[in-house]
Amino acid sequence: MNKSIAIATLLVGLGLASTADARTAVFVHGRNQGPADTVNYWHNGGYSDNGIAAFTGNNSEGNYVYAYDATAAWSDLSSNSTPVCQLTNAMYNAPGTDQAVITHSAGGNVAVYMLAVAQNGWANGCSVSPASAKTWTTYVVPVASVWRGSELANAVYGHTGGNFLQQLCGSVAGSLANLLFNQASSMTYSLQTSYVQNNYNSLVAYGSYGSIYLNWGTTADGDDSTAMKGAAWCAGMPTNDGVVAVYSASYAIPGSHTGWYDSVGHSSNRRNDYKTFAANVWAHNPY
Repeated sequence: MNKSIAIATLLVGLGLASTADARTAVFVHGRNQGPADTVNYWHNGGYSDNGIAAFTGNNSEGNYVYAYDATAAWSDLSSNSTPVCQLTNAMYNAPGTDQAVITHSAGGNVAVYMLAVAQNGWANGCSVSPASAKTWTTYVVPVASVWRGSELANAVYGHTGGNFLQQLCGSVAGSLANLLFNQASSMTYSLQTSYVQNNYNSLVAYGSYGSIYLNWGTTADGDDSTAMKGAAWCAGMPTNDGVVAVYSASYAIPGSHTGWYDSVGHSSNRRNDYKTFAANVWAHNPY
């Protein structure tokens, strides 16, 4: 029994057959190693409103959340537990075959690379074929993704640019990030500017797919602005949201469209100021 028939059968049994064709929003974000505690991780750091609902349109669509292990590289296809394979499994478990994939940060890299993997028949070991997931993907709506890498990732590995003080600051900050916060990981490594650029052709090898709507923040201001501004300066970043430079998040990958940008920070767009930003995302996207 294929997925569509199985879902339709289940919905008929539940008396919900009219919703069989409803679009499902699959929200993709990273998490640290361990259990996927999606509610607490993406619940505005203790604030009362739910960021998940806002970033999935805050409407009558189904909201399905997928939190991938953010220590594994977006390009890693070595096992069924790596981000692309797990995303295809998550999409299989989400209801329906009309799915809008909304992503945050490197989740955009994971989702777009999944399209490339599907197009080229890579990762045959995934228990759910990425080719199937591609046919279910109506839109990809990446928020603050890392299309050309992040200078903060460079700093973690001692590859900071800028003037002497920035290079020194970046090296020290990167060492502290590794020592205190264990930021050195396969994902961080894969988000360096050189790594993303060297693997860019693979990232965007998804053929004619063109329903990608880019969204990004333009400022490090927010409830964690002091740390983000300091880190961004140390890393020698141009205009940025505290983690990803605007040139990287807004880079026009093949077939993509500009969705929305606003004055929000990378992490605080899931806290205090996410509500206006999320509303703008949906006001300037195709449905």
